[in-house]
Amino acid sequence: MELAGGPDSEFVVIPTASEKDEVDLERESELFLKGFGVEEVTVLHTRDRAMADTETFVAPLKTARGRLVRGRPAMAAGRFLHGHAHPA
Repeated sequence: MELAGGPDSEFVVIPTASEKDEVDLERESELFLKGFGVEEVTVLHTRDRAMADTETFVAPLKTARGRLVRGRPAMAAGRFLHGHAHPA
């Protein structure tokens, strides 16, 4: 938490690596807010590579000081690598 600038920093949670079919975005947000005592969190979720590669979708990743990938990171990495979130 401190490495990301403390609880007042912007955070992003990426639950896409979860194997669940449905992801409750509101619950993910609440769990992070309460669990870590932060003020602001954005939950980014998509299983669509084209959507994950849009500038609008990845914008929060560019300003967030802390990022958390929940579930299996390798699954999420394939969706975010080699696009706007992580240019080659």
